[in-house]
Amino acid sequence: MLLRPLPEDVAPGRWAGYKDTVRGPALDWHTALGTIRLVHCDDRRVATDIATEVAGRGNPDGVAVVCALYGDMSFHGPALVAADTAHPGIEYEADWGDVVALAG
Repeated sequence: MLLRPLPEDVAPGRWAGYKDTVRGPALDWHTALGTIRLVHCDDRRVATDIATEVAGRGNPDGVAVVCALYGDMSFHGPALVAADTAHPGIEYEADWGDVVALAG
């Protein structure tokens, strides 16, 4: 995910509806980086669990990264924990503002 080049003009994200996951409901957003799945849950390993499920099912929705609200407040808002579907065993922490900026 981090190695993909960004297009010159990142288009705004488009809401793709709600999805049921093994760890609760999620919101999908279509972006220039691929589909981002946001989960409203602050348990550890939520992003990894959902990314593993998505990868195991063959990723029919084209999800590039799963983000879970972690609850920590930062300058940009709540921190997120993210896991990409290519390597779901690895979690990355990001500020909400950074994810929103990427998603448009």
